[in-house]
Amino acid sequence: MNRKNIWNSLLLAVALVVLATACKEDDPGELNLKRNFTPAVIEVEEGETQAMVQWSRSLFAEAGTVEYQVELSKTVDFATVAFTATTTDTELAVTDADIEIRTDYFARVKVLAEGTVGESGYVVSEAFQITGEQIFLPLAESDIIDNAAILSWTFQAGITSIVITPEGGDPVEYAVTTDESNDARKLIDDLSGNTNYTAEIFKGDVSKGTIQFTTKAPLEGDNIVDLRSITGDPNVLMDTLATNFADGSIFVLKRGLTYNLSTAVNVNKSFTIVSGADFVPELATIFFTSNFNLEASANAGTIVFKDLYMYSDNYSGRYVFNINQVGSIGKIEFQNCKIHRFRGILRLQTGGAGTQ
Repeated sequence: MNRKNIWNSLLLAVALVVLATACKEDDPGELNLKRNFTPAVIEVEEGETQAMVQWSRSLFAEAGTVEYQVELSKTVDFATVAFTATTTDTELAVTDADIEIRTDYFARVKVLAEGTVGESGYVVSEAFQITGEQIFLPLAESDIIDNAAILSWTFQAGITSIVITPEGGDPVEYAVTTDESNDARKLIDDLSGNTNYTAEIFKGDVSKGTIQFTTKAPLEGDNIVDLRSITGDPNVLMDTLATNFADGSIFVLKRGLTYNLSTAVNVNKSFTIVSGADFVPELATIFFTSNFNLEASANAGTIVFKDLYMYSDNYSGRYVFNINQVGSIGKIEFQNCKIHRFRGILRLQTGGAGTQ
């Protein structure tokens, strides 16, 4: 073999050694990384009481060999971190004890530094939230009136309060009694008509659901006198009619209650008496041991009795109107009223100028 061939053979042998070395399978455990690889994927599974943050394992990291840091923030720039945790797993459950419910959060994950290997960059999630429990039951049409609503929920022990917030207004907290908690039902009153409300139910400090509803429109009129909130005083209607009320006033009575008329009411202006909206089907009752009369020289317009049950103590001598004065009444209307135990509806004991 000549010198040239020997030289060529040596070059070929060296090349084969280099090639064999280059083709040798790498051992990941022998890699000399300067920093950990950022997890490639992050996802969040939303739930009522928790959110599960999941991410892909860092490249070349075996399960349980690296530690991940998880941070949560309400803003994508993570200016304020609301929650931090570390784990060697590739998922982490965040509960409603850790963050607020029904509030958007962002999650980010990185691999922490270990030894001479630096930490990775962050992978950031889309916005997510813990949706919160919903134990409120849907409201039926019959559960809402103009000034109140009946709220019901799936039973859960220990319910303590309900917060009612009118649209654009301030929240009002209603305590839930033990009986109401056991019944899983509460009447919320003192509401305004034709108003949007949000109700939120609590077990201690933990929200257990929200619901929205709109109260029904109230009676229309410039002078509404709502007596429904006054209970335990059967003379309240008679006493109110004896005041100098505005002409055309509408007196709203509470269904199921009885109102006494034990002293004659002398009429001198228009008014309406009506059973208001309520969850009780029974009509409001007016019990007569006296009667309506006409004030001398009165000039009343229209008097309306609507949705009432009216009865007296004396069917042989009692009237709804027993008029012994000269004056004028334009019209008297009875709409959907039940009237009994009267000798008559209207009695006129005098004549003269004016309309009776």
